[in-house]
Amino acid sequence: MMFPVKQLLSQCFMDRINYTKFLEAVGAEFQARISKAKYYKHPTGVGDALEDIVREYLRQILPERFSVDRGKIFDSEGRLSREFDIIISERFDVVPMMALAGRRIIPVEAVYGVIEVKSRLDLNNYNSFIQAVEQLDEMRRFYKSVDNSLVHSKEEGYSAQDNVPGKLWSGIITFNALQRKTLRALLQKFCEGLVFICIPHRELVLYWPNDTDFIHYPLKLKSLPLAVWLILELTTNNLRSRKLMPDFSRYRSNMLKKIIGETSDKLRLKRNTNKKGQRLKSSK
Repeated sequence: MMFPVKQLLSQCFMDRINYTKFLEAVGAEFQARISKAKYYKHPTGVGDALEDIVREYLRQILPERFSVDRGKIFDSEGRLSREFDIIISERFDVVPMMALAGRRIIPVEAVYGVIEVKSRLDLNNYNSFIQAVEQLDEMRRFYKSVDNSLVHSKEEGYSAQDNVPGKLWSGIITFNALQRKTLRALLQKFCEGLVFICIPHRELVLYWPNDTDFIHYPLKLKSLPLAVWLILELTTNNLRSRKLMPDFSRYRSNMLKKIIGETSDKLRLKRNTNKKGQRLKSSK
């Protein structure tokens, strides 16, 4: 029995994904969700809906070991960041009790990266985000070595941009932005760790460590799906969890010192107040 050549060849080779069509289909599906959100006519309601859609989308894509939350970041000294729309962290290192009204306060040791989601990107909110990311470098991360032969934790802690536990990266997803020429001028000011700006229906702007400038990719509907694959790469490429464990003992000891210090101050104040009262009574 004779088989057509085309049929025989199809049995010899595996099927292949058409990446262009696949990414365009994913991008169109995401864009449909965004279009629905814009029918909610409220100044802050649309922005909140866009954030929720992006967070849910990332939760569906990223492996379950990662947590995708809205919230703030803090360190063992009590430094607290401003609120970030999206914080991607190690799920097993997030303290469950530090959650309130759908937001989390996450120890800096657990954080991999932060993302800002904006209806429209302009100079003010861009500078505000850059400043918030730069402030993270004031925090210190402390870890315990999984295997002392592999790495030794620093006594003074690691900064946000230290390579040993992995740099904290950042990105922006905006649904409306300045045109490319003006956007390029805006990007003259950027912070260490800023890796991408994604305009889902328009383009993906990348700044890779070995690059000397931002590169614009006019990918249209393919922009966001590729940005998500970039986020997946940035997060899973960090080998910190295999080498280092967060050292949460500093949080407990610093909290205890603070509580004891405040209690001692109150007791001291009470004693001084009692002594003054006794003096006043004796003088009478």
